[in-house]
Amino acid sequence: MKNQLYGMRDATNIKLDQLIVHILNPRRPEGLVLSECTIPLEGNQNLVDYFVGHIQNSLKDPTTKAANFVVINDEVISGICKTLLQEQYLFSWDEIPGSDTGKFVDFIKQKYVVNWINGNNIDKLDDYRTIKVIDGNNFLSLILNDEKTQVSLIMDNGRTDKFIVKTENSKLNVYQDCLDLVEGSRKLAQQLYDIIAKDKRINPCDLAVCFYQAENQNCASRYLALLNIEPSEVFRHTRVCDNQGHMYVNFEIETEAMPTIGEKLQKCAFIQQLEPRPEYDMMLLDRQKKGKDVAKFFVKDFMGATLAFDAKQRTSNLYKGLISAHNKIRSELQPHENEFLDQAIQVAIKSDRINIDTWIQGLSLSEKHKQQIEQIVLQKLPDREFEIDKTYAQNLIRKRSFRGDYGLKIVIEASEDKYKKVIKSVEPVEKPGTPPYYRIEIHTEKWEEVP
Repeated sequence: MKNQLYGMRDATNIKLDQLIVHILNPRRPEGLVLSECTIPLEGNQNLVDYFVGHIQNSLKDPTTKAANFVVINDEVISGICKTLLQEQYLFSWDEIPGSDTGKFVDFIKQKYVVNWINGNNIDKLDDYRTIKVIDGNNFLSLILNDEKTQVSLIMDNGRTDKFIVKTENSKLNVYQDCLDLVEGSRKLAQQLYDIIAKDKRINPCDLAVCFYQAENQNCASRYLALLNIEPSEVFRHTRVCDNQGHMYVNFEIETEAMPTIGEKLQKCAFIQQLEPRPEYDMMLLDRQKKGKDVAKFFVKDFMGATLAFDAKQRTSNLYKGLISAHNKIRSELQPHENEFLDQAIQVAIKSDRINIDTWIQGLSLSEKHKQQIEQIVLQKLPDREFEIDKTYAQNLIRKRSFRGDYGLKIVIEASEDKYKKVIKSVEPVEKPGTPPYYRIEIHTEKWEEVP
């Protein structure tokens, strides 16, 4: 679970599974507008790209940080999110028709109140990608997508549904959500609307709730995204005529335009499976607009969450990550590169604030080594921009420790003049027929065995 969360930020191949949007505007007569179904995504690629783009951009935003729910309770946001992410096993796609036919028939009968289905009118078609059930004028089809991650249901009465598919032990198993996205998202929207309605300083918004899949570390995972989208004002063209009938192009203000992909969202949360409880529950973005004297209602009042790290923990994990990364690539670097990286790490830890992405890109190292540093630091710390705890940082770098073979350990004061006075050179040596090793030149006026 730990690596999954760290991979959330740099997830690739994001695919939108389901999407629903509600309008939360207590300043308008209709107030709360709750959608009754999800948005059809098939044939709506522009909308899919729009939300995938915002998910990607928000996850990569350096101000997005790891967070945890304070408590998980069925009656609050944490419990709703947990139930939304829970999945119930239904049947194995490979065993229809077959040993799971009974499970399949019982599920369809109970969920969709269908009494004409039985085990004798089920067929597999289209190279086993379609299950079709026909009884006279009655029919239903289940279609497996090309990625084998989702099944779409189409019924003769026009009803549709979607199910999750997982490859487990070389079999395709079909699951359904324990809480329907429509019902669950409406509960989320109602709670956020109640908060907005009580404080006029909080801007109205649209709440978009979606399931998406993403790949990280060659593993596909499913996440829940909550996007607080604040409509903005934009100009649009309009053609008007003056008193003489001459047409000219003018502009009108559109007051409820959605932000473009190039604009940053202010508040959103990306939540992973909460059972078993992961080390961190979510990645959370809560950007506060300048001049807005509003408490962090989204994090505290709505999400009921708290950031996973404080400044001291971030500083500690950053230092450990950077040292681990340097150790990993040390043997691949030239002596001047090792010295440069060593100095860069010291400067980073002594700074007031750091943006890890900017710091790594500024290193005079190869792209390969930059990527290795980024991956190792990300495993220690998912947060990307934060303040350094300077007091704790000074304690971290007060002394430097090195270890070698057979329990060899050297601890030395970290001030540059004292360090260079003792450690004169560190040289990797490679000789044919022998394992590579380091030749360390140490100058010391005292060399004593410690009892």
